[in-house]
Amino acid sequence: MTQSNCELKKEKNNIKIYSCPTKESSFNTIRAEFEVNSTIEKYISIVVDIENYKTWRYRETEHRLLKE
Repeated sequence: MTQSNCELKKEKNNIKIYSCPTKESSFNTIRAEFEVNSTIEKYISIVVDIENYKTWRYRETEHRLLKE
């Protein structure tokens, strides 16, 4: 479910991309919605593997854990 102030910018291959204004910055936040056929355990194992972000996150240049 999207925030009410978000605007759908693109929809392709069952992926929806929204732009959402924020009070904290002059930059909008981005929200993506999609469905994945997986388990929560597999998803978490990928998300917490910061060392391998560079292999799947597009144009990501720096990865570091801020707080554990």
